[in-house]
Amino acid sequence: MVSRVRRLLFLLPILYCGVVPCAYPGETDSSRRSVSLTAEEQSWLIQHPLVRAEVGHDNINLKEVIGAGVVVALLAFLWIVQLRLAVRRRTADLRQEITLRQEKEKELKQSMEIIRDAHQRLRIQIKRMPLAYIVWDTAFRVVEWNPAAEKMFGWSATDAAGRHAYDILVSQAVQPIMERGWKELLAGDENNFFESEMFNKAGNRLVCAWYNSPLRAPDGEIVGVLSMVRNVTERRRAEEEMRMQLEQLSVVFDAINAVIYVADLRNYELLYLNRRGESLFGADWTGKKCHALLQGQNEQCSFCNNDLLVKDGVPQEPYVREFRNKVNGHWYRCIDRVIRWPDGRLVRVEIAFDITDNKQMEQLKDEMISSVSHEMRTPLTAILGYVEFLLENDPVPDARATYLKTIFDEAEKLNQMIETFLHLQRHKARQHPPTLRPFAVRELLAEAVKHFRVTSTVHQFQIDCPEDLPMIRGDKGQLRQLFDHLLGNALKFSPTGGLITLGARWREERINVWVEDQGVGIPADRRKKVFERFYRVDNSDRRQFGGAGLGLTLVKEIVDSHDGHCWIESEEGRGTTVHVTLNVAG
Repeated sequence: MVSRVRRLLFLLPILYCGVVPCAYPGETDSSRRSVSLTAEEQSWLIQHPLVRAEVGHDNINLKEVIGAGVVVALLAFLWIVQLRLAVRRRTADLRQEITLRQEKEKELKQSMEIIRDAHQRLRIQIKRMPLAYIVWDTAFRVVEWNPAAEKMFGWSATDAAGRHAYDILVSQAVQPIMERGWKELLAGDENNFFESEMFNKAGNRLVCAWYNSPLRAPDGEIVGVLSMVRNVTERRRAEEEMRMQLEQLSVVFDAINAVIYVADLRNYELLYLNRRGESLFGADWTGKKCHALLQGQNEQCSFCNNDLLVKDGVPQEPYVREFRNKVNGHWYRCIDRVIRWPDGRLVRVEIAFDITDNKQMEQLKDEMISSVSHEMRTPLTAILGYVEFLLENDPVPDARATYLKTIFDEAEKLNQMIETFLHLQRHKARQHPPTLRPFAVRELLAEAVKHFRVTSTVHQFQIDCPEDLPMIRGDKGQLRQLFDHLLGNALKFSPTGGLITLGARWREERINVWVEDQGVGIPADRRKKVFERFYRVDNSDRRQFGGAGLGLTLVKEIVDSHDGHCWIESEEGRGTTVHVTLNVAG
């Protein structure tokens, strides 16, 4: 028994000094079983009192053995506690790691399901999509070919697989275009588009729009090409038919003396402009807004009537309006209507007739009524006044003769005014073309002066015309009327009298005839307008000189009918000269 205790006591320090230091977390059983003591540790162990006691058979110190046992037990307890804590921490870490791994596996599984579902939907969409879906390898051979491609080109996916595009789609004429596009794609062109002619399996011609993009591997290397193809043969055919229809309509529209254009109802872009419109506003109209080209403004026209032409998407009745164009100043009567363009959109068609002449005629008519009524009122008032006086009174013969002479003169003025107006209208209508005969200029001037020498006592008349001037060719009656108006104006606008000269000279293969007075003259800013109908230099209510403003207009009409030219030279306060050129008799 003693011997067993001794052996146990012998082992305790070994456990205390050798085993316990090795029994820490992280050490394996094999490492504990293979513990070996160093030379120093072995020396210390031999020197230990217990060992020495065991070896030397000395008396055992029980107190020391119990103390050593307590120390060993305490160290063993601490080691067990530490080991359990380490096991718990490790267990918790393993559980967390397992949980995270399970969550990742779940997420990965969900992602795989999403990808698998998306891939399945994509495959279904590719099969159902109306566009041909073709995948090519880098050698331009078919890798994938959807049902739309089968329908479009007539080749089944099995027949098309692995075949070169030149063998099943591309004609020899189109190969250079495809080759160029293919090189651009393999060089990395991300947005490659072109339209070209193709042929299906039956040999029928197709016009196809190609949308191409390179396919890349994860490392960025191009491994193929994806092509989406649309058959635009019908669209091209419709465009060609529309172009032919537009050409036919253009022939008709160009023959109409009116501006005709078509503009988009929403963005106002011009889609068509006829030849008349191009001649007025320019041929560079493609892509421009109607208000920018036709009205010269960036904003929408204030009188735009698009909202009246369509209601709830339904075109309404044509709308007629009149307006004055800002670019050329002309008046137009416009007929606007909304129609549906061949591509389905709503457009406005406008036919604009130039009514500038009509507007001017209306203005002239108003001016004529105003002017003639005013000028006729003066002699009529005098005639009515004197006639009324004669009816109510019985003046002496001399006074009666004076009154009757005044009535006659006023009636003559009224008759002259009416005759002038009628002559002007006849010349405008070309109802009485001139009867051209040769005669001497001096003879015409002498006859014209003869009448006016009697009517005026404060004017002197002079004829400045060489005897050897060539004869002129014209209508003597109309030219006599012309000089009557010129001499009448010369007398009227030189009320204080003075010299009136009628002259003629040979100039530039024509005869230049003129009438010169020493009257009030014409301001420089009004000389160009004196030949206009109803124009008067002094148009105020208190004007000094009467007249309807028709005399010089009639003069110009007569000169024009003789293929001549007329103009005025004048200096305000010093007189006026009216020049007329006439043709020489051949």
